[in-house]
Amino acid sequence: MIVGLALLLAAADPPTIYQRVEQRLAADPAAAAALGRPAPQMREMDWLVGTWDVTAQVEGRSGPPETGTSVVTPVLGGTWLEISDTYPSGTQDLGYVGYSAMEGRWVNVVFDSLMNANRSTAPAWENGRIVFEGDYLILGLPAHLRQIVERSGADDYSVTNEERIEGQWHRLDSYHYRRRPAR
Repeated sequence: MIVGLALLLAAADPPTIYQRVEQRLAADPAAAAALGRPAPQMREMDWLVGTWDVTAQVEGRSGPPETGTSVVTPVLGGTWLEISDTYPSGTQDLGYVGYSAMEGRWVNVVFDSLMNANRSTAPAWENGRIVFEGDYLILGLPAHLRQIVERSGADDYSVTNEERIEGQWHRLDSYHYRRRPAR
């Protein structure tokens, strides 16, 4: 009888993602109750909401920096901040930043008009700085990137993107954001 039960259990299908989620939420009722609401950590990003003028400089590229506009808006009940960047050249980036209480990390998801879609994570804001890191595909080519976001005041921050090549970080580009004055 015990051998038959063991064989029956061994033959059972592994649990689906829905079953695993159900098990996880049943084991952590507080996390389940917090789902669909902004994590308290989202308050650390309130200062980003608004419209920003952007100056972008790609490393090794001659000529003047490119300028554009960035609009940051809370979405999905404030669980994410949507960051929409547009440039006169036609380049567009759409990003989402939020804090995943289930992962215990900040999550950054970015889409662009070149059909790139990527995700990176960061542990925490520290002294006005956060560092996202992840494996990306850029136009189908793999790259391990990090993005350093540094707040330099209520109306200024910068973003630096770097790629790890053979164990060394190489700067790819940098962006300076200045809050657009209210009209």
